[in-house]
Amino acid sequence: MKQLSRRWSTSALALVAALTLAPTGVAHADAPGTVTVCSRGGYSSYVVFPDRGGAASPLAEPGKCVTTHFGRGSGEKVDVYAGGRRHLGSFYYDSTFGAHVVTEPGYTFRRV
Repeated sequence: MKQLSRRWSTSALALVAALTLAPTGVAHADAPGTVTVCSRGGYSSYVVFPDRGGAASPLAEPGKCVTTHFGRGSGEKVDVYAGGRRHLGSFYYDSTFGAHVVTEPGYTFRRV
């Protein structure tokens, strides 16, 4: 019984270490109610909530990220813009999970 307990402890410790040391950046767990915008395309970018009277995030400068707390909402359309009001596209926001948007070269964006 003692050996079984030791094996379990070793396995649990290995699992915790693997999860702790796993590389980040594959998926982002944004805080509920927040939207993070990262500009990776060599241009500034921001998001707008048209159904909230045009509420917008601060401008994320090239190579930078900004996180804004927008609070509760579900199924809300969010527009993504490059600086200068160039519309890149839209996605739907659910505050339960938050959102993380990355703008990329070629005036595109993706959610991560």
